[in-house]
Amino acid sequence: MRVSVASGISFLLAALIWPCAENIYGCPVTRIQTYVYDFIYPVHDCGIRTKVVSEDTLLFQTEMYFNPRNTHYDCQKIPLECSASR
Repeated sequence: MRVSVASGISFLLAALIWPCAENIYGCPVTRIQTYVYDFIYPVHDCGIRTKVVSEDTLLFQTEMYFNPRNTHYDCQKIPLECSASR
C-alpha cells in the first residue's frame, strides 16, 4: 500500500491506493483516479488537528481508516502528518 500526503496553506491532501469502506468523518473521496483516491479538504474539516510546533511551523495530523481487501484482516488505521510554515 502507498500513501502520499501534501499540504498547502489551507488544504491537506491524502491519496490512498484503495478506498475506505467506512467514512468516519463524513468526508468522501473528492477525486478518483485509477487506484488513487484524493481527499482534499480544509485543514479544519474531517478530523484534521492543527498543532503549533514553533513560531513558524504548524503540524497537521489526522488518520485514515480502511478495510483491507482480504477479509481476514481487521480495519487498519494510517496516521498522517504534514507540517507547513506560516
